[in-house]
Amino acid sequence: MKEVAVQNTSTATIPATVALAAVASQPVEMVAVTRLELSPYNVRRKTPTGIEALAELIAAKGVMQNLIVHEIKSAKNKTVKLGVCAGQRRMLALQYLLAKGRIAEDYLVPVQIQSEGEALALSLIENKEREAMHPADQSVAFQHLVEEGKTIPFIAAFFSISEAAVRRELKLASVSSKLLDVFRNNEMTYEQVTALALTEDHAMQERLWFEAEQDWMRNPDQLREAITGAELDTRHSPFVAFVTLEAYEAAGGYVRRDLFSSVANAGYISDIELLNGLVADKLKGIAQEIAAEGWAWVEVRPKRDHAEMARFGRLHPTRREYTKKEKAEARRLEKALNEADAAVNAYSDAGNDEDEHFAQLEAAAAQAEKAMLDYSARLLSWEDEQKARAGVIVSLNHLGHPKIERGLVRPAEKAAAKQDGVSGGKRSRWHRKRSSRCTANRCAAV
Repeated sequence: MKEVAVQNTSTATIPATVALAAVASQPVEMVAVTRLELSPYNVRRKTPTGIEALAELIAAKGVMQNLIVHEIKSAKNKTVKLGVCAGQRRMLALQYLLAKGRIAEDYLVPVQIQSEGEALALSLIENKEREAMHPADQSVAFQHLVEEGKTIPFIAAFFSISEAAVRRELKLASVSSKLLDVFRNNEMTYEQVTALALTEDHAMQERLWFEAEQDWMRNPDQLREAITGAELDTRHSPFVAFVTLEAYEAAGGYVRRDLFSSVANAGYISDIELLNGLVADKLKGIAQEIAAEGWAWVEVRPKRDHAEMARFGRLHPTRREYTKKEKAEARRLEKALNEADAAVNAYSDAGNDEDEHFAQLEAAAAQAEKAMLDYSARLLSWEDEQKARAGVIVSLNHLGHPKIERGLVRPAEKAAAKQDGVSGGKRSRWHRKRSSRCTANRCAAV
């Protein structure tokens, strides 16, 4: 029998994790080739290639790296079989040589015997280091680790990834195995499979994919819409932005999380009644604070009705001048605003007006403009006579930011207010010409 040359008996490099420190130190044993079979936990599902070439290399130099295996107990076999979790190509090459009669049945192979969970973890690491794994294989591997009792923090630390990344992988594993095979064979895009992962109902997933009458029905957006139905997309809801998802969940609301979205807290909610109640309560709190200012009335409108607002008369506050000290601070704020605008314009001129950094620059410019407007608001004051004849409406803009409009005169009272000479002082004179690149979101924010 040909002697087996073992040049490297260590497993693939493992991140420094105390929980599995003992895994890599397991001894290497020599076992007969006939005890080896493919593990049901092997993370790579695609059929390996280049087996004959590898077989020739093994025939010439022997198995140069140990295989990672775990025991497969069966009442049918007296000899305990060993499932190969890492080293599938080497095992297939050995079986090829055995079938050709080029090695004997007692040919010894170096292996490292681990528990099923540990073997699976090492298999995943080895495959990730040698060749980028298909996301479907990796997600199923993570699912097996969880079933073996490994926690999400443990898996995250072991593979040096975030816990959020582990949760995304586990969510992907919730897709039907039939659909994962479609994805694995490159007949489905990553965006499509992540859309299907929004539901864990395999029957629904398969129906949406296999029974689609037209290709457009498999579009990721179409799949999401079919799954979420009447649910509210949190990314585009001003109500959600106002009360926050955290408050909604704290009140008992359920969120169907979209873990694959690049937008923070992306997901869908269905308890619209609960959300509306939270919005009403929060707006009521703001209205109570404003009522303490002494206005004749204060009302809330979750959604601003532009046609209704156009019918109100408007009084204007009196504006005083800046003090010397205030003027210096105002100039500082305006300088900061100009610099923020310049950064936005320069980045946009370079053709970068759709990436995340541009959005950050826009947000910074919007914040600088808001700071300038807030500071100039100290110059404004309302007279008691104005407050006695006018009121305030608190509403939300399309970004979920509170919009407070003071000095409103009801349509039926406009004529009387004008006759009594109740109008108001000068309008605030601080204003600036917005950049032509001011986006709708930024303009709405300020």
